Order: sequence, then C-alpha cells, then structure tokens
Amino acid sequence: MARPGNRESPDSTSPRWRPIVPHDDNLLQDGETRAIYVGSTGDVVAIDERGVEVTFKNAQAGSSLPIRTARVKATGTTAGFLVGLF
Repeated sequence: MARPGNRESPDSTSPRWRPIVPHDDNLLQDGETRAIYVGSTGDVVAIDERGVEVTFKNAQAGSSLPIRTARVKATGTTAGFLVGLF
C-alpha cells in the first residue's frame, strides 16, 4: 500500500509480489504485472493486453522480464518459480 502523498508511477518499484501459477485461460489474480522474476531457466509464454501471445525463450534464472501481462500460459512455459511483481 502506498503511503499518503506517495503516488506510484508506472516505473516505481513494485509494492506487491505473488507467485505466478501459469494457466492457459485464467488471468493473474492480482491483475497486470510490472515485471516477472524468473526463478529457474526456461521459456515464458505471456499474452499482452491485445491478446498477442509471445514466448520469451530461454529466460535465465535470476532475471526479470520487464513486461506488463495479466496472463502467463501453462502451455509452453518451462521456466519455474515465477514471481509477479505488481
């Protein structure tokens, strides 16, 4: 929760984070991410606000994908221990 008088900008740090459980149909429970932390190396399949599906190939463990997405698909996602930064 932001402190009074401290507005969050689109590029501010993430005040919330949650594990991501990829699913082919369901949206992320907390809404759109600011970024996704990748815990173990693999592919991440994300869908943008227009419904365009993109595979981020070979996302490295310990890296963050600076993407805004509300859905990470199970099919094709092989990276593990994903954490959504909201």
